[in-house]
Amino acid sequence: MKLGNTMGYELACCTDCNALLVDRRYFPRLGIEDNALDSLRRGVHYYTYLLQLFDGTLKVAGNTRLTWHNVEIDNSRIQMLPRELRKFGDSIK
Repeated sequence: MKLGNTMGYELACCTDCNALLVDRRYFPRLGIEDNALDSLRRGVHYYTYLLQLFDGTLKVAGNTRLTWHNVEIDNSRIQMLPRELRKFGDSIK
């Protein structure tokens, strides 16, 4: 974005992998209050977190859909331990 700014452009929007810059003269017409990259990318989250609970249960958080296939990740299908073995600490015997 720095190069665009030095050449007289402002960031107007961005997609997953592209940025659209407009001539600085026309930028005010867009009514964009904050054109920082982080502000324009708000809502675009690709991070998926795998959480391991104390009893060994696995949970998915963040982006819970397979990005390129738009399929929901099913928490029940990612379990490594059967429910009867998911216990906390010394209670496993």
